[in-house]
Amino acid sequence: QDRLYELMLEYATGDNSVCESSIFSPPEVPLFIKWEHFMPKTRDLFFIQIGANVGKNVGSGDPIWEYVRPCNWSGAAVELVPDTFLKLKTNYADMEALNRVVTLNHGVSDKSGYAKISGSGETASIGSIVADKNQTEGYGDGVAVEIVTISSLWSRLKDHIPSSGVDILVLDVEGNEGNILARENLPFPRPTRILFEIAHLSVKEKDEIDEKLRSQGYRQSADLIHRDRLGLAMPPQDRLYELIVDYHSIPPEVHHRLRL
Repeated sequence: QDRLYELMLEYATGDNSVCESSIFSPPEVPLFIKWEHFMPKTRDLFFIQIGANVGKNVGSGDPIWEYVRPCNWSGAAVELVPDTFLKLKTNYADMEALNRVVTLNHGVSDKSGYAKISGSGETASIGSIVADKNQTEGYGDGVAVEIVTISSLWSRLKDHIPSSGVDILVLDVEGNEGNILARENLPFPRPTRILFEIAHLSVKEKDEIDEKLRSQGYRQSADLIHRDRLGLAMPPQDRLYELIVDYHSIPPEVHHRLRL
């Protein structure tokens, strides 16, 4: 009944801030998150997706892809594995041409450097992070890819992040989520929603992330199950946090007083 009222209001007032994705996308993969259930608006948002894979909604229902074009989203899609990144860049080529989506072939972790990436897709192997790109030569075959911290990533995106800030941060980095979310405070502007995979995290790692995010004004809002047949038979695979303390409204000159 409430949703019917929202739709009637949208029709009557011309308000198009609520934009829904389709339930399915080819080849009939159900989305595991409907952002319209968790956001006050779903049109004209800015996202940063770390571990964006190929971008398209394949395998388990990508949480970003279905919204970008119909809901006029802009953002950054970051992928570590070189051959996967090339597919990502191809799939977002039209959006990059419009300067609405930027794609980056980087890894993100708690320290900067370079790592040798061997293999392809989600089975790719990742070498140790070293300071000098030339030092990766001793780590076998593969391609050296730059690894950045999340603060460095924000700095590289400073010309893309709008004045309204970052609406959604998504992480799917095969167990490396703790090194990104539990080590350093998130840079400003902080995302209002954070969605990350928990399937490869230990209880301790999830607790460390929770403590770190809560100290920055977030609260856990949902554990999400993938809606395909395999996902329905498993525990929740992703976790969503929302920002409840609006640090964006606090002047930057007093941030240090709050130990942010």
